[in-house]
Amino acid sequence: MSDNIEPLDDLDESDPQSIEQELVNLLQAQTVNKLRDIARRRSWKLRGTRKDDLVKQLVQHYLDDHNIVEIVETLDDERRLALEFLILRASLTPIIKSQAVKTIRQLKGRRSQREVSTILHDLQKLGLILSFQSRGGEAYRLPVAVAQRVPPWPGILVPFEDDPDQLDVRRSPDFALTQIVYQVWQYLHDSPRPKKARSLPQPTQLERQWPALKGWLNPQKELEEIKRSDNRFWYSGRQQSMSVWFFPPALTDDDLAELRRRTASTDDIITFAFNLLTSLGLLRWKYGGEIQVDRDGMATFLTHPNTRRLAVLVAGWINLHWWSEMELVLRHRKHLQLRRNIGFHSNLTYNSLVQELAQARMIALILLRRLTPGKWYRAADFRQLLRRFWPNYLHAASSAPTTYWWMETAGSDYKLSPDKAEDWEAGHGPFVTACLEGPLAWLGVVTLGYERQGLEAFQITDLGAYLLGLRESYVDAQDKPTGPALTIRDDGTVFARTGYSSTGAYEVLNAAARMEETSAQQFRYQITAATAQQAFEQGWTGQAILNELEKHSGAPVPKSFQEQILNWAQGYGQVHLYDEVTLIEFADDFALRELLASTSLAQHMVYQFSPRLIAIESDAVDILHEELVRQGHTPRIE
Repeated sequence: MSDNIEPLDDLDESDPQSIEQELVNLLQAQTVNKLRDIARRRSWKLRGTRKDDLVKQLVQHYLDDHNIVEIVETLDDERRLALEFLILRASLTPIIKSQAVKTIRQLKGRRSQREVSTILHDLQKLGLILSFQSRGGEAYRLPVAVAQRVPPWPGILVPFEDDPDQLDVRRSPDFALTQIVYQVWQYLHDSPRPKKARSLPQPTQLERQWPALKGWLNPQKELEEIKRSDNRFWYSGRQQSMSVWFFPPALTDDDLAELRRRTASTDDIITFAFNLLTSLGLLRWKYGGEIQVDRDGMATFLTHPNTRRLAVLVAGWINLHWWSEMELVLRHRKHLQLRRNIGFHSNLTYNSLVQELAQARMIALILLRRLTPGKWYRAADFRQLLRRFWPNYLHAASSAPTTYWWMETAGSDYKLSPDKAEDWEAGHGPFVTACLEGPLAWLGVVTLGYERQGLEAFQITDLGAYLLGLRESYVDAQDKPTGPALTIRDDGTVFARTGYSSTGAYEVLNAAARMEETSAQQFRYQITAATAQQAFEQGWTGQAILNELEKHSGAPVPKSFQEQILNWAQGYGQVHLYDEVTLIEFADDFALRELLASTSLAQHMVYQFSPRLIAIESDAVDILHEELVRQGHTPRIE
């Protein structure tokens, strides 16, 4: 059996280094014999005997896309289905072998436990899954590096067979969300006074008293019911649970109304854009406090072309752990409510609940990546596939029992059970639909097809295939150059087009200019004597600055401004300014020579203005004063 291993808690699927480190950790948990066995079965040559060296070589083989595809192509349908299941179930968190066997048996129908164990053993021998010892026994983990390199499998889900032309097809314009994100940021940036986030109500005495009520936005009506009851409510009946209310948008109602007017969008999309800006660090705020805007961060964001900006927003969405699609579910499906246990034994916190839901979002996204771009799929079939693979996926990341929180139909005591197909579709299904109709549609990842009763089908777009990592690139007309990157005026004003792919233009501007204004289309910079001096201090020459400006503008710098930059460069260093210095004035022309020979004055002198006036370092005054007195001088200090 392999050694114990703790998976990376901070694994970032958008960071190649993080993915590689996870693979290293998993391989390090294997025995040397297992590592050699994996290499032998794949005809991968390994050199050396040290485990670290073997792991390093295996990592390079795993990171070669061709190697993974070659292995996968050897699998029959049974093993391929098991692999698809493990991509979903074992690429984020380990899965206990017994649980994997049980679920795969259900997927395959009449397969025996022994047959399924053989399938898993085969995948393990091929190195597609790795085992280690967990608290619950032997467990499997499928490295994210492998999951990302396994191509979509047409057999995982049957495409939509009806004519999609009969659907009401809806697709967000490409890059529409990037524009809204910028408009939200610009509205906050251009405000004469910093905008303030909305304030939350002060907690009541009851909320301060009871631990299970702290840190939650508790419904006032239910708090009043608790007040009218005695303390026995903690141990009996319905009053042992409480409705979950998500924290409101940080933007005030007035700000939301103004942004609706400016963006022609909805509160849902505006709030999502605001949270993406927060996730990317472009906004900083807390309820009741000022909303701080990061101007330099936005400038960096705008240097990217449109497709890259959108990819950054997708990464921000994946890492968004304080907002959830469940908010969309509860806002638009009034017949549903989320409830939580408030008994003394419940340690559920608001943050842990939202993080569990963020994990559920990731699970839906992983399954979406397994589909073929351009094909239409029935939304109900996608939901049911998720249910087959992971019935209780909303609680996948839970360290607490599912009794800590659950979905209910409003006004009833009936808990919607994930074990019942009808209940799952009513309670868990809407979360999947909210992911499709919300962020995935807003980001341009999917096109949606509606019938009278609601969402019927969806399709991964070409842009979505790029954003999901299924294609290496996406070329859009908006990303193609439409002119020079820089436009330079004779007064030192420089206009820089956003989305320019070369970093050289921004390097020279960041060194030699000051940003004056930003917009979604261009930046306005100003080069002055002060900003040029900063560049000279960094090692730039006047001619080097001119060369970079001309390279990215496609035209000579205006002659008058060329001369200005060269004059600044020529004059650089001819005047020296000193601070923290002390002046010494002598009574005759001979005292300086005498003291240079008999004291440490030469070590501390900064500049000699004349035979009778010099400047010294201020922190040397006491040292020189003591030396002069010792030699019989009587210096006067003013």
